[in-house]
Amino acid sequence: MAPTNSRLDNTGQEPVEAHRRYQTNDELKDAVTAAFADITPQQLRKMSQRTWRRIQLCIHNDGAHTYPLD
Repeated sequence: MAPTNSRLDNTGQEPVEAHRRYQTNDELKDAVTAAFADITPQQLRKMSQRTWRRIQLCIHNDGAHTYPLD
């Protein structure tokens, strides 16, 4: 089944399926497993750094939304 919509990931490299309907739970499970296998250590570090930054911003802003400050 072809994706209904695709885009480039944030590095501009591999195409990423934005929307897809899976026929079975096993197809969905396989797609999730494959997507997790493609995550690089660099992506994990960046996500971790951003998460801690948002936690700190939230603390400094008494729990207020942080998206304008990111």
